[in-house]
Amino acid sequence: MLYSNSRPTFPLIAKLPYFVLMLESKPMQRQSLGRKEQIAANRMLFNVKMEQEISKILPEYVSLVSLTHLNFTVSRLDGQVPLQFSRFSRLVSLDLSISSGVTLENSVLKSLIQNLTQLRDLALSHIYLASIDPRKLPNSIGNLKSLQYLDVSGCKFSGSIPASIGNLKDMWYLSLFRNDFRGRVPHSISNLGQLKLLALSENRLVGKIPNIFGKLTKLIALTLGVNHFTGTIPSSICQISKLQLLDLSSTLSGTIPPCLGKLTSLESFDVSNNHLVGPIPSAKLRKFHNESFEGNPGLCGCPLSKKCNKE
Repeated sequence: MLYSNSRPTFPLIAKLPYFVLMLESKPMQRQSLGRKEQIAANRMLFNVKMEQEISKILPEYVSLVSLTHLNFTVSRLDGQVPLQFSRFSRLVSLDLSISSGVTLENSVLKSLIQNLTQLRDLALSHIYLASIDPRKLPNSIGNLKSLQYLDVSGCKFSGSIPASIGNLKDMWYLSLFRNDFRGRVPHSISNLGQLKLLALSENRLVGKIPNIFGKLTKLIALTLGVNHFTGTIPSSICQISKLQLLDLSSTLSGTIPPCLGKLTSLESFDVSNNHLVGPIPSAKLRKFHNESFEGNPGLCGCPLSKKCNKE
């Protein structure tokens, strides 16, 4: 999984174009306005970077029926995400990611997905999911047809990845990184032709990686590492000509497809800790460090110290 030191890290994605979506609001108009007046001045956009209990600010939020952007990123709020947030039917962006002390109940999550039908951006990264057992991503997520950005990384979701996610055809950013998703990668993901980032690393996904990437040619980053995949590296990955980051550090077998060397935009590459064999096939791939290939005793050739039989 792209770590620093012995393995390159997932945050490397942030260095690539388009990958950091800042859901910042317009600056608060401070002057001589009181708190309610300040909020009213920013009815359409509101960014929360304060330190108190959600329930104490709730009355001031509920009246903002025209609210379109709500950002709690890295706030120090405490308490449960209120069910009343589902009344903000005009929201197009909701960011609760990495909100220390904030919890999200199952009933509230389902209500948000059911009622916030105009959402384009939904970020729940590393939020604490309370009373969601099993912690499954609701199948109704596929009803948010306007959704373009979905980040539920580090939420400890389990169960299978909903096949309905393939309904979200405007999606360009999909991060299910570092959860407990199980089962196979749904083929319906091939419907997401606008995807630029697909992060499925650090789950418990099994089976063969589906050969669907010929339909995902806009991908810039693809991370599938640290799962329990079997089989070989799909040749359709070679069709993603704009790919800059590729993480396949899982339990794959076979050889490295020579066509991967034709991915001229590739900047980060990781096939470590597989069961791959044979020579590293192209000059392009041989430019990556040893760490990109470690944990594959059957691999040989530059940059590895193990020479191939014909050398």
